[in-house]
Amino acid sequence: MITIPTGEIKQPSYHADDLGFVFKWHGHLLRGIYPNAVDQAKGYFESGFLEEIVRKGLFPKTWISDFNNEQFGLIIEHELIEPVTYATEWNFQMLKDAAMLLLDIALIGRKYGYDMIDCHKLNVMFYHNSPLYVDLGSFVPAKKGAKGWKPFSSFLQSYFYILDVWSHGASQLAKRMMAPHVEMNEQDYLVYKSWLCRVCPPILNARRMVRKRLCELANMSDEQTEIYTKKVGSLWGALANYSRKIVQGFRFAPSQHLERYKRRVCKMSLGAVPVMAEDLENTDIALIETLQKQFSEIQTATVINAPNGSIYGDIIKKSSISSLVSIQENESKARQEYLYYQQKDFNICCVNVILSGGGILVRDKFPEDRLSSELVILPGYEVSKGSFGVHNALVELESLLIYSKLKKIVMSTNTKYKDFIRGCQERFNVTLLNTGIINNSMGGGKFADGQCVILIISKK
Repeated sequence: MITIPTGEIKQPSYHADDLGFVFKWHGHLLRGIYPNAVDQAKGYFESGFLEEIVRKGLFPKTWISDFNNEQFGLIIEHELIEPVTYATEWNFQMLKDAAMLLLDIALIGRKYGYDMIDCHKLNVMFYHNSPLYVDLGSFVPAKKGAKGWKPFSSFLQSYFYILDVWSHGASQLAKRMMAPHVEMNEQDYLVYKSWLCRVCPPILNARRMVRKRLCELANMSDEQTEIYTKKVGSLWGALANYSRKIVQGFRFAPSQHLERYKRRVCKMSLGAVPVMAEDLENTDIALIETLQKQFSEIQTATVINAPNGSIYGDIIKKSSISSLVSIQENESKARQEYLYYQQKDFNICCVNVILSGGGILVRDKFPEDRLSSELVILPGYEVSKGSFGVHNALVELESLLIYSKLKKIVMSTNTKYKDFIRGCQERFNVTLLNTGIINNSMGGGKFADGQCVILIISKK
């Protein structure tokens, strides 16, 4: 056994759950289990519940470690998932996959006698473009007699309602609801969905009250019913118990129908948008200015010429790079790229980031790396003959030759964008090189020099 000094354990500032808390130690991601929760934690392993959700790719690999510490009765180790993606960076398909993940885990949990205490968006991460639920402390033994799903209301407000609004084309409204602790409350959703609720508030209130009461009865345990009976009198207690049995027996509560919600989520979709439907006429000037500012802090290490879209897999396969982060401003392009790389055996994290308007800056998200317009390479990699340290990034600049909305190759008329690319070429003395890492052809045709410029850059 390896003893971890208490002084080297950093407890998170947020509220830890009753099971314990997660901390990092010398490259290990560990969860310390409080002494009074050891039996519950071991139950995840012994029941087969944890083994099943890990085997089905719903939860990171987890095992009982050889570490110990005086304040914990047990220390569990989790597979380290990097890089971290936040819900504000998800596209529609990622949110949909996360919703399906939660419903799958809830149904498996029922089979083993587990319920959940929450399901907020911070508990879901993506690895190899597939969602994983990462909070072991969310799972608790289901109370005897309860038939519902405790975090059902949170699921609706954090996932289902937002997906439904997004599927109708209100993407900006939906993305405003994607902050980790922001939800779309039921009243706003019903007003958005139903004209009858807008013109007749009593109907709105009645719908909300009925659903709330049904879910409360479905979640009521035998113990709660007994307490209620003693507190308010035998008559009302008997009525509550009888109502509970009717609701649970006939499955009247929405929280009992997770399979139905899986089917509804599965049917949600966005209209197909061609990846190159938007040309660079509307290139975000704020993005260009941000890149210009940060390019002044770096120097070119290597330059590669490659066709757009064919680089990612080749770089990972032919170098020691383990993970890539693909950052797209175009929502539809981010979604299609995410779906494409789900089928691959390498880890590419696709996120939809807006740099302007108060969005997350890439340099803040990845403080160890430099900013990139489309692609960031994580620390500890080497490409071809070049080997670099921690302050590195790979930047992909779009071609001066772009596809117009008529899908014809034309020269961009965005003067500022053209000047920016040419300025980078002059400043860094760009020489287009073929390193042998990248297949410089697509569709049987050769790409001319200058159509796509890939810069591998490092801090001065």
